[in-house]
Amino acid sequence: MDKIVLSNNMSIIEEVIKILSNETRVLNPKEILWLVFGSYVINTNTTESDIDIIGIHKSFINKKRYVFNHKNIPIHFNAINMDDLKDDGESRLYGGYFTGKIINPHIFLYGNSKEINDSIYNAGKFIGPLAGYISKISTDTSFSQSQITAFVFIAYLSTDPSFDSYFLNYFISQEFEKIWECLQKNTVKMLIISGSIQRVDNKYIFTDSFFSYKDFHFERMKISARHWSYGVICHDNDIKFPDTMFTKANIKLKIIDPEGKKYANMVYFLKEQSGLSEIFI
Repeated sequence: MDKIVLSNNMSIIEEVIKILSNETRVLNPKEILWLVFGSYVINTNTTESDIDIIGIHKSFINKKRYVFNHKNIPIHFNAINMDDLKDDGESRLYGGYFTGKIINPHIFLYGNSKEINDSIYNAGKFIGPLAGYISKISTDTSFSQSQITAFVFIAYLSTDPSFDSYFLNYFISQEFEKIWECLQKNTVKMLIISGSIQRVDNKYIFTDSFFSYKDFHFERMKISARHWSYGVICHDNDIKFPDTMFTKANIKLKIIDPEGKKYANMVYFLKEQSGLSEIFI
């Protein structure tokens, strides 16, 4: 996504990273692997948008969340270490609260290639078996990059009832074609690194999947419970936090698509790309 981010947005992100580096007492920001996601990455930010960042560093042994404003822009920052990301991968301990950001449009800044690969690996471990199960519903046995990517987002959508508003925000972007192209490359790379797929000729097959609908469904339930419970902790133990997010998602849908036509087009797009007859599994 780094080729998509506007230079002005990137400048603001880099300013924020310098501030966060001082705040976390890691004086050299290049020692931290920064994961940036949200509207500033795909240039759909408005005057009300925030900047969402995760910092990954070995010194961040106690997960901490920072919220502040920079030039009237709300900044939401989580400081974690690689073990936290690993726990959120195969074990899904935080319900994708961290790895889910790597599945969605994002950029990495600084860190090193091993840290980036480890992060990508953990994200693939989180979503790979879920997407693998979705692929079993298809009549195909090998898949294109776009099909693989659609399976991943259908799987992700099945764990979070508010995610449709986020994907719709990508879908209505003027640069969605570029975004989808980047997502395809990133998704296939992620699933290859995690061992979830392998290439056969010019297509891909899944090598990791839940075996039954019961296993798939139970895991989704655990993911959702863990995601929202950790979100409550991050948001000052506000038990109403999940409902606040659901309300915000519904408001967002009504603002950007009051007649529901764009939503219907989004559903059609995911169906067409995946080859499935239904995206809500």
